[in-house]
Amino acid sequence: MHISYEQVTAFVAVAECGSFSAAAKQLNKHRTTLGQVITNLEIEINMTLFDRSTRYPQLTEEGLALYQHAKNLSETTKSFERLCQSTEQGNESQITICHSELVPGKLIQDVMIGIRKKFPLVKVNWLHKNNHETKALFEQDAADLAVMLVPTGNATTAFSYTYLLNLPFVVCATSEFIKQHQIVDLTSLKRARQLLMADFHHTGIAQTLTISNLAQQIESVNVLKNLLVAGDGWAIVPTHCVEDLLATQQLQTIEIDELHAVLQFPINLWQHNRLAGPVTREMIRLFKEHSHTHTIRSED
Repeated sequence: MHISYEQVTAFVAVAECGSFSAAAKQLNKHRTTLGQVITNLEIEINMTLFDRSTRYPQLTEEGLALYQHAKNLSETTKSFERLCQSTEQGNESQITICHSELVPGKLIQDVMIGIRKKFPLVKVNWLHKNNHETKALFEQDAADLAVMLVPTGNATTAFSYTYLLNLPFVVCATSEFIKQHQIVDLTSLKRARQLLMADFHHTGIAQTLTISNLAQQIESVNVLKNLLVAGDGWAIVPTHCVEDLLATQQLQTIEIDELHAVLQFPINLWQHNRLAGPVTREMIRLFKEHSHTHTIRSED
């Protein structure tokens, strides 16, 4: 059995247009030619797809059973054609971006909205990786970009990088935990249990942000937030991660003067040194644009 894309497209067009003439006009074919394409398809599959006894062709039971499958195949093929055209024009078919879990989700969301407006078909892979894993992927040519938190004054030198924004952090806990442990200064923080995000170790800032002698490592941001609300400890976290909990007073900010100077770290955009394609260049532009916007919102 040999079914062509032309036959599937013709079948779907007639079914949706309701007539051979309208379908022929849509596909820019002569009505007789289109009719022969459908007839050849029916012969190939040994089924009658349309009842031609009335003025307008009606799908038979076999036609109804096959229509949705043909529709899906037609849409997939059209997508394939557009992707081939995009690749022929020099656009990447896919790109891979590594990211720290500490990167604001709203920043990624804004960038992807912009990408989809210009490159709706490109496949964008987002991989949660630490700094060392990301560098390894760059060396293997397995990643194109990375959005990573880095210690102040420290940046990757093997790859190109662009500063995006300073990520603000906040010290917080429940009001009950603060009262119970009498947290008023750095000394009292050292005596109370600290919940430490695992990504702090991966990015190299754990040494700076580990205050307590009772620090325990938490892999997931959601788990850490739940433990904070449960009163299991205090934490230093990116402000955007707990804005909702601070707004509803489930958590309270702990003001410690000695920590103000160390509660901001830069987020950098790492770029592979190979020549960037149109999608990668647009991604870089959008990250720069929305990082500025995000910084303004964070400071408001």
